[in-house]
Amino acid sequence: MIDFVELRQKFIEEKLSEPDEYRIRYVAFLDLLGFKNITNEQDCAFIKAFFNDIELLKFSFDAPMGTTVFGKDLVEDADFTIMSDSIVIATENSNAGLAYLLFLCSTIQSRLLTSPAHPLLLRGGISCGNYYKLKSLSFGPAMTEAYLLENQANSPRVIIDPKIIEKMMADGVLRKYGTDEYLSDSDQFTTMIKLLLTTFGDNFYFVDYLNTMELLRLSNSKNSENNLIEIIQQTIRTGVNIENERVRQKYIWLRSFYNEKMRNSFFPNMTEFVIDSEE
Repeated sequence: MIDFVELRQKFIEEKLSEPDEYRIRYVAFLDLLGFKNITNEQDCAFIKAFFNDIELLKFSFDAPMGTTVFGKDLVEDADFTIMSDSIVIATENSNAGLAYLLFLCSTIQSRLLTSPAHPLLLRGGISCGNYYKLKSLSFGPAMTEAYLLENQANSPRVIIDPKIIEKMMADGVLRKYGTDEYLSDSDQFTTMIKLLLTTFGDNFYFVDYLNTMELLRLSNSKNSENNLIEIIQQTIRTGVNIENERVRQKYIWLRSFYNEKMRNSFFPNMTEFVIDSEE
């Protein structure tokens, strides 16, 4: 016979032995825009395969590149949770942790945007503060703040908590508003952070998920770069002609951001890839 009293006592003892303190973490809350349409239009097998691809992308990002660049301990300590149409990622409170988080968010955004099966836009927020994660349980002010920031993003981008930006400006990682003032990079991660952040249209800094094209140009992968640009152009052209006005506005913003990247690229001849507003 099962002794439920004993099982209950064992359960209580296990719970009491678990950690019960917050950790200071960088936390990203990401929302898959348009995922509702996928759940309405596709079967379970398709959706499971979709999430398998995201988890495989995370695995491929971590090994070997992520582990080599950021270190095995940081990568293994990172939390990655998928909850229906949301993804929550948490990393250690350090320049390396933030760089890893920005790089991973940029990679996920770029892959979803250029997915041949079903392109998706991503919106989200990144905060820093108290966060608790153990098995299926996750909560904390940092997660709540990241969620609220996601709601402020409006357009398809992952915005950074202004308090994080203010600290980086005070530390000299980012240029101060209205000046050309930078402190020298203290390590490779501060350089990476600057490459992965951008602004457009307002004062919010957000993850630059279109820098993939310039990174490909740096590596001389011209065929890959041109193919990527063609896919993004087609996704935008399709999106700006969607009947749903709320969705269409997101693609109009993306077209403006994309064109800004093409016009201001430090590589020559990128203006030829600008998308006309009439297209």
